[in-house]
Order: sequence, then C-alpha cells, then structure tokens
Amino acid sequence: IDVSKGASIALTHPGDIRNYIAQKNGPKYEITSKTIPIIAIPTTAGSGAEISPVSVIIDESKKLKIGFFSEYLFPILALIDPVLYSTLPKKATAECGLDVLSHAFDALVSRYSHCYSETLSKEEWSLRWVKLPEGKQSSGKNRQNVLPVKLRQR
Repeated sequence: IDVSKGASIALTHPGDIRNYIAQKNGPKYEITSKTIPIIAIPTTAGSGAEISPVSVIIDESKKLKIGFFSEYLFPILALIDPVLYSTLPKKATAECGLDVLSHAFDALVSRYSHCYSETLSKEEWSLRWVKLPEGKQSSGKNRQNVLPVKLRQR
C-alpha cells in the first residue's frame, strides 16, 4: 500500500520523489490532487496504511526510511477481508499484533489524543493483550484477531 502511494506521487508529480518527503518544515514541494486514486487491500494488519494519509518507503540509495504525508494519499477504498489474516504465518501474526499494539499505545499517549482515539486504544489493549498469544499459537479464525478493533467483525 505504501509503495502504491509512493508510485502515485512519482507518476503524477515532476522531479525526484524525494522532493515530496514530509519534513519538520514541510516538503520542498507539496503533493497535489493529481495523485492516482488508491484502492487498498491489506494482507497484514497493524500499520493502518489502508486508512491513513501517510506512506513510508525505503530510500535504497541512502538506506533510510522516508515518509510522505498528504490528504491526497488517503485510499479512496479499503477492502478488508479477515480471511486473508487467517493464513498468516505465526511469526507475521505476532508482528502484526505487536504493530497494532504500538499504534494503540501511541494513540493513547499522544498529546493529540481525544476521547474517540482513547476509547479505541483502551479497547485495543484490553483485547490484544489477551488475544495476541492465542493468535500466534493457533491458526485460522483466531488469527483474524490481529485486525484492529475498528476493522474487526463483531
């Protein structure tokens, strides 16, 4: 998903893609509405790339992770299929669960948190802490528990 966001910038904006990297003082050039619409179909959980305006990719020449941020990087559609998560290897299941937990923690302690993000974060922690070992040890439907709370089937 992040690569498709980067490709959308590279294919629709002039010059080197590094000119659009998010920086403290803003990018050298702004990402515009010319981006190609993204349809996101995540096969792992945790990063939230399917519902965020952020893309992080690796600049191989500098061996650095670089990020892009723009309202024009929000996918126009996210197709979340819990069945995809049921076939994840055990290690990937654990990594996804930990990634979801780290995002939940970040949302909880952020100075920009609010009652909605705090509620989701607390629910995520209470469910994830119990379900993470279960998801790693088992297969099938229990692995779907790596889905963030906001995307999980009830």
